[in-house]
Amino acid sequence: MNGKRLAMASLIAVALLTVAFIPLSGQVGMYDPWLDINDDGKIDGKDIAGEAKNFGARGNPFVAKAGLEYDSGWLNITDKAGQCFTVVHNLNSTDVIVDITGRATIDGGVHQRNLGGTGYAPGWNKTYGGTGDDEAWSMIQTNDGGYAIAGYTGSFGAGSWDFWLVKTDSVGNMQWNRTYGGTGSDVAWSVVQTNDGGYVLTGSTSSFGAGNGDFWLVKTESWLFGLVWTDSTNNSITLYRGATDAYWNYVRVRIWKIKETP
Repeated sequence: MNGKRLAMASLIAVALLTVAFIPLSGQVGMYDPWLDINDDGKIDGKDIAGEAKNFGARGNPFVAKAGLEYDSGWLNITDKAGQCFTVVHNLNSTDVIVDITGRATIDGGVHQRNLGGTGYAPGWNKTYGGTGDDEAWSMIQTNDGGYAIAGYTGSFGAGSWDFWLVKTDSVGNMQWNRTYGGTGSDVAWSVVQTNDGGYVLTGSTSSFGAGNGDFWLVKTESWLFGLVWTDSTNNSITLYRGATDAYWNYVRVRIWKIKETP
C-alpha cells in the first residue's frame, strides 16, 4: 500500500512539474535561450524572436542571445540632409542586430523602431484616408524598413480619383503622402521602389493621354525622404538622409552583437 501511495505521489509531482513548465502559448518544456529554431547553423535574431513567440514572451528578446555592444546616443544630423554619413562601431562583426530610432526634434517622440532588426514587434493596424473613397492596391516594404502604399483617393487631389502614394515608417505612422492626377479618374495599381530611393507607380488615367483610359507611369522624386541604410562593414554602417526630409533630425543607433553558441 505504501508503495502504491509513493508511486501515486511521484506521478502527481511529475504532473505538477509538467504544468509548471507550460508557457503562455502552450509550449511544453524549458525555455532554451540557445535554441537554433530554424536549423540554419547559427543563433541569430530570428531564433530569438521565434523562441520568444513560442513561450508567449513580451518585451525585448535580444538580451537572451545577444548583448548590447554599441549605443551612439542621440546624434544631431540636421546638417546631413541629402548626404551619406557613417557610424563607426568597431565591433569587428557583421553578425549583429541593428536598431535605429529617430526623432524630428530632440525632445520629440521616437519613430522608426528596429530598422534592419529582426526582433519581435507587437502587431498594429492603421487607417489612411478622408471622407471620400480611398483604396490601396499595392504595397511594398521600403529600404528604410517602412512601407509604401499605392492606390487611389477620392478624398484628396485634383480630380474624381487620383493616384495616391502613402509612405509610412515601420510601425505604420504616415511620414508623407502624394497625389498624382488630373480632373478625371486616375488609379494606381502597382508601386516599386527604385535604386535612387524614389518610387515608380503604374496604373490607368482618364485625365491624360489619347483616349478614354490610358496606361500611366509616374516616377516620383528621388532620395527626398526618410533614412536609408546604404552600406556596412565589420566596423561601421553607412546611412543616407533624404535631401528634403524633415523627419530624421536626430538618430540613435544601437547594435546588439550575437553571442557564440555555448
